[in-house]
Amino acid sequence: MQQTTGGATSEFLKLLPELTATLYRAAPHEAALRGPIKGPFTAAQMKAVIHLGLCGSQTMSEFATGLGISRAAATEMVERLSEKSIVLREPDVTDRRVVRVRLEPAAGRFVGRVLADWQRRLDGAFAEFPGLDRETLIAFLRTLTERLKGSLP
Repeated sequence: MQQTTGGATSEFLKLLPELTATLYRAAPHEAALRGPIKGPFTAAQMKAVIHLGLCGSQTMSEFATGLGISRAAATEMVERLSEKSIVLREPDVTDRRVVRVRLEPAAGRFVGRVLADWQRRLDGAFAEFPGLDRETLIAFLRTLTERLKGSLP
């Protein structure tokens, strides 16, 4: 059954598959294989690597919360990323019972370059639309993401 929609929604529906494919291709997983990060990445691992690149060293609880996953899932994620020499686990300097996770130096430099490239591309796209309300756009994309993940009705 074909569902019809109008206007901007219809145009967005047409754009969404291309946007999805482009976002996947623009993610650093392909370049990472040629760089300091070895082995294929899952989407969840890529999200974790970018999260650490943006947030820096985090406790396991902060890491889990930032990714929206359980502490057990975060521990498993860190184990897999550690096996690929992407992250380091280390004791917190103020509380030795707390484990912190951070990117390995080479992975951190790589992710820094990726984030800088994304920033440049975003700034260029935003420059083409100087009147665009960025806060509304971000709120829309956040809501769309949550709805597509099934978190919102």
